[in-house]
Amino acid sequence: MTTPSPIRALAPDVDPVRFEVIRNALLAITEEMGATLRRAAYSTNIKTRGDFSCAFFDRDLRTIAQAFAQPSHLGSLAHIVPKAIATYGAERLAPGDGILINDPYLGGVHLNDITLITPVFHEGTLFGYVANIAHHVDVGGGAPGSIGVSSEIYQEGLVIPPVRFVKGGQIDRDLFAMIRSNFRGTREISGDFRAQTAANRLGAQRIEALATQHGAGTLTHYLDELLRYTERRTRAAFAEFPDGCFTADMLMDGDGVTDQPVRLEATVTVERGRVAVDLTGCDDQRKSPTNATSSQTYSGVVYVLKCLIDPDIPVNDGFYRLIDIRSRPGSVVHAQHPAAVAAGWEIAMQLCDLLFKALAPALPDRVVAGTKGCVCNIAFGGVNRPRSPPTAWTRCRRTSRTPRTRRSRRPRPTTRCASCATPSSRTRRAAAGTAGASASGATTPSPGTPRASRSSPIRRATRRGGSSAAARRGRPGTC
Repeated sequence: MTTPSPIRALAPDVDPVRFEVIRNALLAITEEMGATLRRAAYSTNIKTRGDFSCAFFDRDLRTIAQAFAQPSHLGSLAHIVPKAIATYGAERLAPGDGILINDPYLGGVHLNDITLITPVFHEGTLFGYVANIAHHVDVGGGAPGSIGVSSEIYQEGLVIPPVRFVKGGQIDRDLFAMIRSNFRGTREISGDFRAQTAANRLGAQRIEALATQHGAGTLTHYLDELLRYTERRTRAAFAEFPDGCFTADMLMDGDGVTDQPVRLEATVTVERGRVAVDLTGCDDQRKSPTNATSSQTYSGVVYVLKCLIDPDIPVNDGFYRLIDIRSRPGSVVHAQHPAAVAAGWEIAMQLCDLLFKALAPALPDRVVAGTKGCVCNIAFGGVNRPRSPPTAWTRCRRTSRTPRTRRSRRPRPTTRCASCATPSSRTRRAAAGTAGASASGATTPSPGTPRASRSSPIRRATRRGGSSAAARRGRPGTC
């Protein structure tokens, strides 16, 4: 254990009250983005299960504030946003643009988790970025839900590199049509993409208003201090861990295709307020979907460390910069193209148990008991049948045919036979009763009109409100 030296809580030129106001305002903005995304979404993955996260980055692509509905996204956005902007080019962005990406090998995770990044401009100058990542119900591929038994990334769905999905505040119709034509569940997919766009638009407006309120220069200064503040608190928290190396390993039962166990090994080194995790001893990547990208692995590691320190410590670049992760490219924790990664979160979840196991001797009063160590993904889907108008058919006396079709609960009114198109006998009787009642001006049948039986449609219609109702309803019958 390293005893941290006394450090001022804040820089001398930073007002503590304003600092807390700005700090909590940034967190509230990302949480409001999440609330907007959840409320506007169509699918249960986002609206009910809460599989999404939102964040704000400064112009240097450092994570400033992040709201979590899903802890597994703890490090995902911190990886994918800088790589996506570096690949696309910040100089190509304009106000109202939005960059879409889900490429696992450009900082992404599995294909279902799609990220939308929107630049924030203040007085014509790029100030930062807002981003959200959300799990979509389907991204194409060979299995409904896009999570199935696969051996390479191309079998798992549509890979989206950094592309401009939103231009001038409007979704690109051509690109949107192309994406929807490759996904199942078009209605849910369309609604979720629009919800992501709305959440980022709101976040950009809120950040711009905050910069206007405090001034861009002042706000930038406070953002820098927020990162330094987080780093100081995180370093002090890690300094409470006993210094040393702690190792653990475990086996997964299989990779989803074969019964050959998957071996994971981790060595955690704590030294002078920093934590390093070595994962180079893990097995090679498999010809199965049970491989994790570097972002998925990073998320699992930082999640464990966040669980072991003060929950009030913010999650931003000041926290991330004190964690070093070493992995071997081509392993199950650092998959290389074109490995399948649909079940990569299974590896990440197993890593959480592995790291807790490694740190249990050092922090026995903080580490939780072992869990099942897996996500247990289940995906299912199907094709919606086209909706046809309700129909009602009855037997025709002339043709003696009964058309084979479904009978609706509320048949559409008709005055003709379903088979021969002649007026039905019930309709003729109802019409005759209506004519008799109109001629006499009374509710009793006119002379020469047969008296309706208790079960006739005329009497039933009269009980509902008059014989004219039977004619208006035109109850289906036989000729």
